[in-house]
Amino acid sequence: MMQSRQFALAVPLLVLMTGGIDCPIALDDPTGKTSADGGAAPTSAVDIGGTKGALWDVTFSTSIVVTSHGPKHVKTKTISVSGVDTVGDSIINLGSFCSLANTLCPHKVLPTPLAIKQYASQPSRPIIGFNRLGPLRIAKLLEGLIGSLVATQLKVPLGTDHMSEAKSDSCALGQASNITATVSDKAGNPVTTKATLIQGTIKLAYGSDCFTLSGKSVVPTGSRVELSMPFTARRR
Repeated sequence: MMQSRQFALAVPLLVLMTGGIDCPIALDDPTGKTSADGGAAPTSAVDIGGTKGALWDVTFSTSIVVTSHGPKHVKTKTISVSGVDTVGDSIINLGSFCSLANTLCPHKVLPTPLAIKQYASQPSRPIIGFNRLGPLRIAKLLEGLIGSLVATQLKVPLGTDHMSEAKSDSCALGQASNITATVSDKAGNPVTTKATLIQGTIKLAYGSDCFTLSGKSVVPTGSRVELSMPFTARRR
């Protein structure tokens, strides 16, 4: 079962609320060029937004795959987004953890509709919209997360080490944190021109100290916990 989540989307000099966005996004190219070409699709990468920008409706799973990298072993279990369960040496309370202001769970990373844009000068480095929550509450105004698109494979790093402006009062996302996905046509077939479907996984990695903040999870010191959730995005 999939469900939609709706959050605010941050873009330069303008905060677009998710309701009522019915026009393409036009943003300046960081290389100095502009998007005044009328939105032509990039020629060296699959079009997942083009220079004019595109909106995608995103749905998420209702459960999170939790992997506990403990001192003795690695264990994985699927838990509902508000559930509590034992995973290896850890007791994970997702309901409590996901509600904290300085943490972030996978289903809150991407807004819906999701804005994606590609600059003509760098179409293989798409700009991905995101929600400014928890570790992604960036102090410096960012246009979006910068991804890497190689053929039909999309990857977006989320580790906060590469975000020097991340809020210091938020739990840091480990370098294993990322979005990985495959872009395709609506039937899931490979494409070389324009994609209308994105299917992938959002993975967030945290240290043990973050999971003990609420007082309702028990994670051994030095452990690492990864939260993963599948998602699907359909182009409007």
